[in-house]
Amino acid sequence: MMKKSLIITTALTLLLILVSAALAGAAERTFSTVWMIGADNGSSYDFSAKPSGEWFKEFPGRFADGFNLDAARKPAKEVFPGLQPGPSCGCGPSRTYPVNIKFSLDTVKPGGYLLTVGFAGVSPGTDAKMTIGANGHKQNQTAMRGANSIILENTIKGDPRTIAFFIPADQMKAGDNLLTITLTEGQWVVYDYIKLESVAELQRPMLRNFTAAALPFLAHGAKTAAHELRLDFFAIGPSKEVSFTASVDGSKYVRKISLAPGKHRISISIPEVKSAKKVKVTAESDGEEIAKTE
Repeated sequence: MMKKSLIITTALTLLLILVSAALAGAAERTFSTVWMIGADNGSSYDFSAKPSGEWFKEFPGRFADGFNLDAARKPAKEVFPGLQPGPSCGCGPSRTYPVNIKFSLDTVKPGGYLLTVGFAGVSPGTDAKMTIGANGHKQNQTAMRGANSIILENTIKGDPRTIAFFIPADQMKAGDNLLTITLTEGQWVVYDYIKLESVAELQRPMLRNFTAAALPFLAHGAKTAAHELRLDFFAIGPSKEVSFTASVDGSKYVRKISLAPGKHRISISIPEVKSAKKVKVTAESDGEEIAKTE
């Protein structure tokens, strides 16, 4: 039994698959950067010249009202040090410190917007539940807890995490807009960058950060044993039915789901794997392929 489990675990490790959501050229045409605060480099240096851990003593006093940023201007390091404490940070009363970002749009793009928040580090004690507000419209997402707290001790070596939010066009307006990012549950996060992109109007969903992995355990039914192939991705564009197909040894295993914009995790059951197998995963909408394995 031990030998069989070892073979299965080894096979599952080899089944880890990265999936391409779209060709690079198509992605470049789909997304256009509106503004970016910070730099995508896995560090907090663009926000603070000193380690994030040294800023805790400034809360709540100096930053009692949170942080107010203008996307058109590089934030002064004394305005936003990149560290955002949460209710359980232990640095004073249990409360939140919202990051408020004001910006202006000449026109609203009909395809909507993608807000990507890159963290140089997240507290290892708890996951970070983030809430964003786009002119008052709110949605939540969770950044997984970090592996360590090293980003508190330096500015250039972190444990990066990324989350994204799709903002429909009707939540934006021509003229002045306000985005609010709040750590509503958790200890602390340290920012790497915040980026807003406009999205081209799409006829069918587009999948980003699409990964597939076989989970390292079996699901036992009445007569069979099966592995779960887990798919993680972020959907952008219209809400439509998407068909996911996993191909193994010439056999196909399909799952269909009505897909709304946002972060998703779904699974497809495949037969028990006893040796290394190559699995191909495709996603289709309206009869057109929208994602596939590399």
